[in-house]
Amino acid sequence: MRLLSESDEHVGTVPAPVGVKGAVKVAVHALRGERESVLLDRLGERASFERSGARLYEAALLKLDVLGSWPGGPGRARLEGIRREELAHYDLVRECIESLGGDSTAVTPAADVTTVATRGLFQVAWDPRTDLQQVLQVLLIAELTDNAGWELLAALARELGHRQLAERFEVTHRTEAHHLADVRGWLERGVGLEAGVELRE
Repeated sequence: MRLLSESDEHVGTVPAPVGVKGAVKVAVHALRGERESVLLDRLGERASFERSGARLYEAALLKLDVLGSWPGGPGRARLEGIRREELAHYDLVRECIESLGGDSTAVTPAADVTTVATRGLFQVAWDPRTDLQQVLQVLLIAELTDNAGWELLAALARELGHRQLAERFEVTHRTEAHHLADVRGWLERGVGLEAGVELRE
């Protein structure tokens, strides 16, 4: 099955492992028929997305401070807590990349694509004309993507034989599921209040 375009052009390449230790690890896994470069690429993507997520929550905090919230809407403590968890997830990914011998500062192809794809989210979130409810809509898009990304990463790590990494990613995915539930609930309450209806069961 052909996955590349007809021109065989790529957005980028996954950097070579750092140091002898990294090279040995990738070589060993390659001998077992595993594709460590795919895992490193997806780890780079998650690192990029978690940094972006933290910045989006910073935008939500700013809107909250300026415009306030609504009954059942987000509060400062929870928004700050989620932002801290997003940064912790970034640290986890960075640690995992380095444990595999990768360069945690490199921009992998998947990370590059993610950076481009999230530009619109930043434009909406940091636009002075948007309100907190509109930033929550942006966060809903981000959290849906984030949840799917962690689920994919956990499955990939497990299939490549990285059971301990997979378990850590599954724990992170559960935390992200709480983020998604909170954002969805806040947005539903805000939209419901605006329309004069109850959207929550």
